[in-house]
Amino acid sequence: MNIDISRHEHSLTLTLQGRIEELEAETLKQRFRENRLDGIQETILDLGQVTHIGRSGIGKLILIYKDITFQSGKPKIIKTPPGIYDKLKKLSLIKFFLFQKFITNNLSHGIV
Repeated sequence: MNIDISRHEHSLTLTLQGRIEELEAETLKQRFRENRLDGIQETILDLGQVTHIGRSGIGKLILIYKDITFQSGKPKIIKTPPGIYDKLKKLSLIKFFLFQKFITNNLSHGIV
């Protein structure tokens, strides 16, 4: 898994690529927590190039959600591949995030 973290004024974006299993999930948590959330009003998780997310990865998303909601409100997950969106929906996690998901032709549409 690759993680790119960028900060622009009041926004923090985490762009993730590859599989998110147990080791990668721990790395995600550590990299996220290295960033100060002071002044952040919007947090975005870009899952567009994530090919799989396991239980540990989902657990870390919940942990990130908890950290973010105390600082900047509801985080946004963008470019969510359909299979990952379906997995999160089955686990009733979509209520915790704002979602933007893929359409099959790789064009994204509005927030769900």
